[in-house]
Amino acid sequence: MKTDCTRIIPIDTNYVYKPSVSLKTTILNGCITLCILSLSSSTVPNAVALPRENVHSTSTVSTYPLNWARYNQGSINLFFEGDSSLNAELQRNYNKLDEIAALPDNWNNNQAPHFSTEIIAKMRMILSSLPIQPSVFPTARYSIQFEYEKQNGEYLEFELFEDGRLKKFSYSGDGQFSTELIEDKDVEGIVRAFYE
Repeated sequence: MKTDCTRIIPIDTNYVYKPSVSLKTTILNGCITLCILSLSSSTVPNAVALPRENVHSTSTVSTYPLNWARYNQGSINLFFEGDSSLNAELQRNYNKLDEIAALPDNWNNNQAPHFSTEIIAKMRMILSSLPIQPSVFPTARYSIQFEYEKQNGEYLEFELFEDGRLKKFSYSGDGQFSTELIEDKDVEGIVRAFYE
């Protein structure tokens, strides 16, 4: 049996919409619903996938069915049907990378070049694999630097160059330091070992 949900509703041009519930209350109720769904999704085998819509650099979650096709097609990875979500530190670094990507030639008034889309994409990939997010900086050496520092003075730095090289520099609390070229796949393990 097929059900037709289409209805024709006459439009009254003199009608003024006056909501009975404030917009703030509606948004709050929506957020509470989303939190409940996200918390319960780990115990429900067929969790509901909520659509997400990108508006410029902002992401919003929508329950409007026509937006469902756009869910998870942007740069924000927010999963209500699982237990994974984009943490605030990773989002902060993605935003920083967007700023770095927008830098023009001579961005430091000392002839530093702009950054290629390739280095930005590679940096995003590395950041997404890291268990702890670093501080990220552009350099005038055709590279993007990301670093970690502990309160005891230990320091770990990586520098990703436009030509694909990835350099690691580390300094231990006892005065030992080392510099070496490494592979992208090694960064996660090095960061984990640094914090163990």
